[in-house]
Amino acid sequence: MTSTRKGATKDDLIALLRRGADGVANYNDLVGAKKKRTALRDIDLSGAKLSGVDFSSTDLSGANFTGCELHNCKLDNADISNSNFEKADLTNVSGLKLKANGAVFTNATICGANFQNADLQHSMFKSANCSDIDLSGAIIYGARFDGANLENVRFDQTSYDEKTVLPESLLLDPGLLWRGQGANPASLLAIRNATPAEPLDFGKFLERLEVSIDKERLKKAVKMLKAESFQLFAEVGDVQMVGVVKSQTDPNLVYACILTSDGRFCCGTQNLNPCGGLRGALCKHLLVLLLGLTNAGKFDATDADKWAQMSKLQQPKMDKDTMSETFLRYKGAEAGEIDWRPTETIPEDYYAF
Repeated sequence: MTSTRKGATKDDLIALLRRGADGVANYNDLVGAKKKRTALRDIDLSGAKLSGVDFSSTDLSGANFTGCELHNCKLDNADISNSNFEKADLTNVSGLKLKANGAVFTNATICGANFQNADLQHSMFKSANCSDIDLSGAIIYGARFDGANLENVRFDQTSYDEKTVLPESLLLDPGLLWRGQGANPASLLAIRNATPAEPLDFGKFLERLEVSIDKERLKKAVKMLKAESFQLFAEVGDVQMVGVVKSQTDPNLVYACILTSDGRFCCGTQNLNPCGGLRGALCKHLLVLLLGLTNAGKFDATDADKWAQMSKLQQPKMDKDTMSETFLRYKGAEAGEIDWRPTETIPEDYYAF
C-alpha cells in the first residue's frame, strides 16, 4: 500500500498503522492530503509502534492504545474521549485543543506533552509520568493525578473543580483557576498554613483580626463593646457558635448570629430578615459575639481565629431554622423558663484596644 492510494478504509488505515515506522509514514502522507480525517473510533492498536503519527483532528474516541509507542505524535484537535493509553509512551505529544474526556493515562509516560487548551475532564493520570507537561488553558475538571509525577508541570489559566485530584503541594500554584463548588482548596490550604503554631490569646487573636477582617467593621464592634455591657446569650460547640446580640439603637431589636467551623455565617432579626451590615462578610453583631465570648474564655481564641478566617471563603446564607430555634430559646431564657445564662461583657476590658 502506498501513500497515494485513494479511498482507504478504516481497516486499511489500521493495517498501515500496524506496520511500524514505514506504515506510520505512509499513513501520515495518506491522511495529510485529505480534508476530512477518517474516524477511527473504538480501534485496537494496543502495543503498536506509532511514534510520529499524525492523528490531528481525528476521532479516536474509545480506542485502545495500551502500551503503544507514541513519541512526538500529533493529537491537535483530536477526540480521544474514553480511550485507553495505559502504560503508553506519549513523550512530547502535541495535544493542542485535544478532547480527552474520560481518557485513561494510568502509568503512561507523558513527559513534555503540550496539552494547551485541552479538554481533559475526568481523565485518569494515576501514577503517570507527567513531568514538564503544559496544561495552559486546559480544563481538568474531575481529572485524577493520584501518584503522578508532576514535576515542572505548567499551569496557566488551568481550570479545576472539587472532583479534581491534585497533590496538595500544587494547589497554591497561581496558574490554577478554581471553578468548583464550595470553598477554594487553595484558599483553605493557605488559611491552614497561616494558622499559628502556638495557641492564641485574646490579644493576639484581635491583632490577627485587625489585618484579616474589614477594619471598619471591627472598629464598630469594639466601639459597641466599649460603649456598654452586653448580655450575650450564646453557645459554642465543636462546629457552631450561636448567640443573640441586642441592638444598641433599638431596644426591641435583637439579632441571632451563627458562625460555623467551616466559615458559614448569618445574622438576622426576629423577623428573620438579614442584618443589613452583612454585605458579604461578618457583621458587627457577629464580631461582638465572637470578641465577647473569646475575651470571656467561652470560645478558644485559636478556634475563633480559624472560624473567622474561614468565613472569608463564604457568603452569608440565612439558616432560618437555627435562627428561629435560637430566638425561641432566648425568649424562654428571658421569661425564666429556660436555664440559659448569658456571658456578660465589661466595657473596661476593651478600652485598651
